[in-house]
Amino acid sequence: MQVWFHSGLAVFRAVAVAAGVAWAGVILASGAPDPAKPRPLFPNPEAVPVAVPAEKVARELKATPAPVAAPRTEAKTDDAGEVYGPPLPPVDPRKIVIEDVARKLLVLSELPVRRRVRLLGMCEGAYRDAEYEPCWSGWNPDLVLERLNDALRSHALDAEAIPGMFPPAEKPIPEPNFGVTVDDVRLTLQLAEAALLLKEGPATEQLIWPAWNQGDTPGTIDSKTHTANVTRDFSAALRRHRNEPERALEGFVPANWIYRRLREAWLASLANPTPAGIRFTGFASAGHSYRQAPELARLLADRGYLPQEEARNAGAFFTREMGSALRAWQRDNGLSADGILGPKTLATLSRDANRDRQSIVLNLHRARLIPNDMGDRYLVANLPAGEIHGFDGERLGVTMRIVFGRDEDGRRTPIFRDTMEQVVFRPYWWIPNSIAVNETLPLARRDYSYLSRHGYEIVKNFEPATVMRVTRQNLDLVAAGKLTIRQRAGYGNALGLVKFLFPNDHNVYFHDTPQKSLFNLSERDHSHGCVRLQHPGDLAKWVLRDDPDWDEKSIDRAMNAGDRKIVPLKRPIHVFIVYFTAFPALDRETGLRWLPDVYGMDPDALGTLLAAASRG
Repeated sequence: MQVWFHSGLAVFRAVAVAAGVAWAGVILASGAPDPAKPRPLFPNPEAVPVAVPAEKVARELKATPAPVAAPRTEAKTDDAGEVYGPPLPPVDPRKIVIEDVARKLLVLSELPVRRRVRLLGMCEGAYRDAEYEPCWSGWNPDLVLERLNDALRSHALDAEAIPGMFPPAEKPIPEPNFGVTVDDVRLTLQLAEAALLLKEGPATEQLIWPAWNQGDTPGTIDSKTHTANVTRDFSAALRRHRNEPERALEGFVPANWIYRRLREAWLASLANPTPAGIRFTGFASAGHSYRQAPELARLLADRGYLPQEEARNAGAFFTREMGSALRAWQRDNGLSADGILGPKTLATLSRDANRDRQSIVLNLHRARLIPNDMGDRYLVANLPAGEIHGFDGERLGVTMRIVFGRDEDGRRTPIFRDTMEQVVFRPYWWIPNSIAVNETLPLARRDYSYLSRHGYEIVKNFEPATVMRVTRQNLDLVAAGKLTIRQRAGYGNALGLVKFLFPNDHNVYFHDTPQKSLFNLSERDHSHGCVRLQHPGDLAKWVLRDDPDWDEKSIDRAMNAGDRKIVPLKRPIHVFIVYFTAFPALDRETGLRWLPDVYGMDPDALGTLLAAASRG
């Protein structure tokens, strides 16, 4: 039976029902950081100050000339440190009334307080710039909401979130007496909420990738400036597109290429009816007969891997063309690309297409966390793919496989971003105390020669380090964290011949490894948390490409001979360690790769979005 999902949230609801999760309503949680010293909002309508009486507003508007700003003078500080200066300019009474209406509406919305604060600021800014005139004169509210719903649906967001934003009040909110109506303010707030949903999504980054905004955050400005920019941009967009409200949202759509490619796939999925599920069975490879070859050819053609003419002419034979198409399918699904129909490949072929839609929706939310400006040169390490890619703008410059943290507590590679600052050739490996205590010391206690045979030495201090003898007392001091074990530079070093540093609280970096065989595995989560590189020399050449002191020969010499060399980067490079289980295919301009959920994060991420809805 075919199931049609009209929006991304419909996919979430279906998954929630299957998982026994109660759907709480519409997603309304904020994805924005707290503004500095937020203006307090009132917890219930009774606590909101009574609106200025309409008669008084009319009287003041009639009798009071337009406010005149006080002349600019520098503020002064008295002996007690208190700042004083000229009196503040008078407040336009229409501003007070509009803010009062907006506050009462926002209380009805039951949105989180942080979200209400931001929406209030956006609403106030829009009316201030409109000189407190109506923003929606001549508009039918239902038509505006219909257009906003269509815009949100096209980005896999809940089309019901905006119309259901304000439930009816027990007592009608008094109408202002100067042109702006309660409906006018309501529509402005609804447009503002649609803008925030598009820009930041329904859940905060702390709930999706908890460490994403810790430490260096390349591509992102501070939260106060971000909030001010959103308020300014919203007001300008509303003025510019007064006759096309849906276009006012265009400037809030994430502009990074990952989001753009995921959205293209989402729109394509909406345009194509959900195909009937086909369960493939058996074992086959190119050059052999296969009973379900016609069905396989049609599926590969429908997904863009095989020409339609090939599918129409397919018989019960597994052709070489189908084998090539199947290898591309396997690559895009995180499998070994051998062109053989085995159990894992059969499982992906039999997967319900609606699960792919669900994955697009989930990963679109993740893509909203990627900054619009990722940098002139940057690296993206996507853990589910087990790959790292270096980009110049949106042009791929270097790519390779990686080995990353094991799926165990304390060993998973964290999802975060930072800035690469150094390349270190022939590095020491300073063994973390946890690894030394749990793995190295038990072997060293049984055999005192173990450390020297594997290039390890006990040292005191870091720079300069003093090498200590291997004694029981010194091994005890290592266990106590008072001495350290390091591994000398060279081919047997666990970090290989080069490492790339982007200092962070997680002590994670990129490095070479002597264990090259791990890169041949389809499942490459085997490290303690750092990221091992398949071709570290290639990455060094790409990173140092613009440094005239380093060319291919000098890099090769530094890796294979001599002492440790630390090379500061003249142009720091942004690093993004991300987690996308649906990710743009980089070998073509369209299409996605469907990747394994190696850390089992997708169900939790879905539950987080549902929980954000219930808190809304």
